[in-house]
Amino acid sequence: FLNKFTEYYQLENPNLPKEDQIHKEPVRGQVPQVKIITETKIGRKVVTRTFNFEAFGINAEELAGELKVKCSGSSTIGQNVQNPKLTEVTVQGPHSKIVIELLTKKYGLNQQWISFDDKSKPKKKRS
Repeated sequence: FLNKFTEYYQLENPNLPKEDQIHKEPVRGQVPQVKIITETKIGRKVVTRTFNFEAFGINAEELAGELKVKCSGSSTIGQNVQNPKLTEVTVQGPHSKIVIELLTKKYGLNQQWISFDDKSKPKKKRS
């Protein structure tokens, strides 16, 4: 029964008029996932990369500015390495919890629409 149907979604902001909405008509497929990846760069530097947030109408410059203040660190905007069509915001440090909290509380994203992957290397213990 379920194999015969196609999934659709439509994102709406109740505070905006109908003509300014993100999607004016339902879109085929599943709701996109905002991806957050924490990884180690250049030996010991840890960075948190966030991308695919533009599908929800989030401005990259606004997100980078807020993360810069909340994380007390440097933030950059650039193209994603895997998909150059996507914009990516990178913040210095392991700040995945802060990014998830900002996306859910300020931008109203559901926790199910955010995927987190920790690729950072664990710290070595000194003996």
